[in-house]
Amino acid sequence: MDSSTAGKIQKESDATDHTQLSAQEKKGRQKRSVGLIIFFLLPFWMFLVWYFSPRVEKSVFMMDKTVPNQSYQEHKAFFWVLRHLKWVKPDRSFYNPSDDYYGFFPVEPGLSYFVDDLDPLDARDLELLADSVDMVVYLDGYGVYQQDWWGRAEDEISKIYGGISLQDVRFLEMIQSLGKPVMAEFSFLGSPTPHDVRRQIEKNFHLKSTGWTGRYFDDLDILNTDIPRWIFETYQEQYDIIWEMKGPGTILVHENGTLLILQAEKHLRTYWPMVSTDKVWQKKLRVPDEIRYPFWFEIMEAGPEYELISEFYLDITETGDSLLSLHNVPNAFPATLFRRAPSPVLYYTGDFSDTRVKLRTAHLWGIQYFRSLFYNEGEPLDRDKFFWDYYIHVTKWFLRGWG
Repeated sequence: MDSSTAGKIQKESDATDHTQLSAQEKKGRQKRSVGLIIFFLLPFWMFLVWYFSPRVEKSVFMMDKTVPNQSYQEHKAFFWVLRHLKWVKPDRSFYNPSDDYYGFFPVEPGLSYFVDDLDPLDARDLELLADSVDMVVYLDGYGVYQQDWWGRAEDEISKIYGGISLQDVRFLEMIQSLGKPVMAEFSFLGSPTPHDVRRQIEKNFHLKSTGWTGRYFDDLDILNTDIPRWIFETYQEQYDIIWEMKGPGTILVHENGTLLILQAEKHLRTYWPMVSTDKVWQKKLRVPDEIRYPFWFEIMEAGPEYELISEFYLDITETGDSLLSLHNVPNAFPATLFRRAPSPVLYYTGDFSDTRVKLRTAHLWGIQYFRSLFYNEGEPLDRDKFFWDYYIHVTKWFLRGWG
């Protein structure tokens, strides 16, 4: 075969290879184009599935006494679940976190507000309200204080509004007698609820507050503005030493003013409190065995009729154990409690409904498959992971009838 013939064969071969490569490239581009189209259309399809799913008409009474600004962050998580499940009011409209609750309403934060609660109602009005609702939710009874409202540290412990009242107790007694479900959480029994009111709630619901609350902080430095100023002052008065702590830690506060500071390494092996769930409940609720919770919690005790879904766990050192034992504080205590009768009760001992989640994400069916896009696992103070991996599952389960 001469050189010209060989050259012709080589050119024909190259042309064939080029044609094959071009075809493969076109297929690859087509696949990428289809993938991009699906990717950009996916939220639209997720919205359509959610939009055409049936609405569930339920009358939900929601009380939140801790709403210092118009972000409504303190109860946004619960309204997210309502919206995602398409629970609607009797008029078929969606529940709105800015309007559809009782408690404290900021009109112009720092300037004006109004209160809409149960205190003005007489017995007959309470009965009519109890008959009209399908379930009752009490989220965060702590209240609004001058520090949050005016932003002045010197007024931090001066209350504007807050605490569970006797009218709340009477209403809850009616709800319980009707066998209707109740969901409640952090600060339901704690300060500033008066002691006589607290004792009545404890008697009716067989829950007991130890008086201790706590929170994890990523830095105990006195310059950390997340730590209330009064804590530094109280600590220095209590121990007669200047606050010089730094680094991560958990602060425990008793209602009598006693402070316990659990420092990382010295008192804590694991820096932040963990929420641990029993295997049976893990499977039922599809929640992880352990998940961190770096925000406010309370130490509660419950009667034998309650089932312990999850518990808080402080992974303490021997030094930490000695400190807690000295004050009779447990390192493991309830996080989520459930009671079936006489009326179903779900109780969160953490401030679980306080979240920065965007309400619009509730309009997407299957959004939880993409939940890792909405939290930063490397950020110790990030509570969004807890919302996506724990709160949604447990709250949905309870709203759907705890089956």
